[in-house]
Amino acid sequence: MSLAYLADVAQLEQWLHHSYYAKDRSFFHIDGFSKLSAEQQLQVCFMLADDIALLKSHFPIVEIWQNHQDDDTINWGITDEACTYYCLVQRQQWKPTAITINKDFFDLLTLIQTGSSLLELTSFLDKNPVEFVGSKAKGIAKNMDISTLIHQHIIIGYEIE
Repeated sequence: MSLAYLADVAQLEQWLHHSYYAKDRSFFHIDGFSKLSAEQQLQVCFMLADDIALLKSHFPIVEIWQNHQDDDTINWGITDEACTYYCLVQRQQWKPTAITINKDFFDLLTLIQTGSSLLELTSFLDKNPVEFVGSKAKGIAKNMDISTLIHQHIIIGYEIE
């Protein structure tokens, strides 16, 4: 059996550890945002909470990691299929969690993480309506837009370019 997935699972473990010790989430200050002009709002770059990490792997690393948390049951359903899995690590109720998410949601969060402006995010969402599909999607809305990400404290602030 190949252990090619091991580095990705180790990276997931590292981000779970980081998520646990990350700074607490702050609230998005909508008052300040609403005082910006329409032109300024379009130039805003949003910030993700510090406990959030995004991972991409050719292995189902969330499921592999979860299977190794129970000593009794290990499901070795690992294949070498040319597939890409997308993972979101975040702290929910003081506990770091990892969930598998779909590519559109991963791409949206990656755009935010890399400093895309609201104008760029809006353009992306117009072309790719993001519906969240993930494993164990407890507490996460099914349809994603910027206001939902703010409401769920995934986006916690902004900077103007």
